[in-house]
Amino acid sequence: MNSTAPAPPRAAPRFAPGDAVRVPKYADGVVQSSAGEQVTIVFSDQVARTFMADFVTAV
Repeated sequence: MNSTAPAPPRAAPRFAPGDAVRVPKYADGVVQSSAGEQVTIVFSDQVARTFMADFVTAV
């Protein structure tokens, strides 16, 4: 008999679109999207960059 354990519940994203955040090398920006451990941030130069959530802090 095949028994499959249910998937663990997903944690809520740490960051939501519109959140003000800071990345040390790039300064402050605004979250565009967040999926899993990846956060896409738009900076003042209007360039979007994606980071691992561990490198991003809320401001």
